[in-house]
Amino acid sequence: MKTGFGAFGVALAMLLAMAGAAEAETMARCTGQTVLNVITNYQTTTRGSETIVSFDYSEAHDFCLRDGSKVVAKETGSVIERISADGDLHLRAAREVLSYAGSEITFTAEASLLPSGWHSVITSVGMAAECSRV
Repeated sequence: MKTGFGAFGVALAMLLAMAGAAEAETMARCTGQTVLNVITNYQTTTRGSETIVSFDYSEAHDFCLRDGSKVVAKETGSVIERISADGDLHLRAAREVLSYAGSEITFTAEASLLPSGWHSVITSVGMAAECSRV
């Protein structure tokens, strides 16, 4: 399951790095790291040739702002990760709350890592805003 957590961290970092940009021309390259501080309600099941991993988490997350600066934010949420026998990864993050400087944003996210590439959709909850990257 170490691979699953590593893939989750990379995937979530990529999702959040893209969340700060409303338009492609305003997006600045930004790399960082995610540190999972607390994992609870961890469950693993197998369905056919797929492994399903689900858990709740709290983490410290490098978050990139539109101006290219990087801050450390706190994030909590729930994840369902589906890994196929051929290595395809599908993530669904629900009830995620990102907190920084007294403000919060709640969102859901879905992402897939396939041989054809990375695809993600991030939707803020209650704000009718969506950011999609292929």
